[in-house]
Amino acid sequence: MILCMETMRSRGLTVAAICLILGCALGEAQRTTAGLDGSALFEKGMNALEGSSATRSGTNAIDYFHRSSDLGFAPAQVVLGYLYETGRDTTADPREALEWYKKAARQDDPLAQWLVGREIYLGEVPPRDLNEASNWLEKSSAHENPFAEYLLGKIALERDDYTQAEKRFRQAAQKGLPQAQRQLALLLRDEDCRKRSGNSPCYCGMVTAWPRTSLGLTYGCWSVMTVACARLRRICKHSKRN
Repeated sequence: MILCMETMRSRGLTVAAICLILGCALGEAQRTTAGLDGSALFEKGMNALEGSSATRSGTNAIDYFHRSSDLGFAPAQVVLGYLYETGRDTTADPREALEWYKKAARQDDPLAQWLVGREIYLGEVPPRDLNEASNWLEKSSAHENPFAEYLLGKIALERDDYTQAEKRFRQAAQKGLPQAQRQLALLLRDEDCRKRSGNSPCYCGMVTAWPRTSLGLTYGCWSVMTVACARLRRICKHSKRN
């Protein structure tokens, strides 16, 4: 949720997906240690990251995120990982990013699990291991995350497992994910796929016909769209101007 829109699209991300990092997690109970609160440190980090030219400090933001992350606050770990992945206010370090994502993923954070699976799937930190990527994406998919289901479909396609690919794309498409709807339509348009489906009609019109229900209103905790979304969009705009 911190890259500009064109960069998000080029990496297969969306504003909706990145908003989920904070949208779900901010409703969780927070850990405290020696009077320090991970959530409060995280908020300070966000304020430093998005502040005006007079108050903004990427260095301070990263310091707050590190302190919050050290207290085990998963949203801070995810955002810190994203800063290392993108090189925002720090040196880009995909391996460091993956480590922070994994810290949050081990706390059963579904967005972190998706991000770990995505990084491994893309081969950002070699070796590219589809089995490991699938394992993390399966964990995220268990939380009804359509972005994870979509990538599982892509992995199935790469393995020529069209039945599993169709299943995964359909699951993601039914939750309103546009790229899954498009991929499912292309898959069902294929002649061999139609034969495997008992000669069912081609659904190439599905891309425009499928209801485009907002992901945020479709399922569970993913509907929690807090002020974090607006904050991160402002960060994106600020980054684009600079």
